[in-house]
Amino acid sequence: MDTEAISYDASGTDLKRTAIDLRGQIGSFYDACRDRVLEQSIAN
Repeated sequence: MDTEAISYDASGTDLKRTAIDLRGQIGSFYDACRDRVLEQSIAN
């Protein structure tokens, strides 16, 4: 499962972001304001 956020900048361009931590794992919670992963997901 991907964790994604869409950011809107002043130019009207949509930015699609996927939360990936420093180890390359997809995070389960993404803070778009601070542009960081809050918590990791558990891979099965």
